[in-house]
Amino acid sequence: MTSACLSSVEGIVYYEECTLHYANLSFSTIKVELPRFIQASHETAKLEIYFNRILGDTVTDLIGNVTAEFPVSSRYFATTTAKYGSETIYTLGQCNPDITSVNCSMCLRNGFSVFTTNYTSSIYGQMFSPICRLSYVLSGDVLSRPWKFSRTFEQRPIFSTGTRGGSVIGAMIASFASVALYLKLL
Repeated sequence: MTSACLSSVEGIVYYEECTLHYANLSFSTIKVELPRFIQASHETAKLEIYFNRILGDTVTDLIGNVTAEFPVSSRYFATTTAKYGSETIYTLGQCNPDITSVNCSMCLRNGFSVFTTNYTSSIYGQMFSPICRLSYVLSGDVLSRPWKFSRTFEQRPIFSTGTRGGSVIGAMIASFASVALYLKLL
């Protein structure tokens, strides 16, 4: 990150288990929709309309569960599952603790709308932003807890220019367990 972001005013490295973010402004002032890293599979679920409805309902429940954590915990994340035939949809949502529950909800909803618009019926998706994360996967396997969402998908680093003048986002998705989820399960 130091070599890629040496002259930048903002930098982000995304891992499945943690995020490193630095900026010359408060993270709570960062716009909810900027910037994001999206990863989705090209494989789609059968019975797309049914899958999309169940996934949408599950993510809506997940967002409610994440924002319900704000008044009672320092762990601003939640997990939710739903059955889809013989398989299970696993979802995880997480927000930074220094934003409001409204901004958390908006960030997660905006992230999910990217999937419903561009990756309809994709069986796997992850969205990372500076203030929130949303992940889901459809699996016939019982996933270990904490879930490894990217365990079956190609892993490679991605570097791109951010949307706020000259910032660099270094995005790396690693197939490690989510530390935040692990801590919640303790």
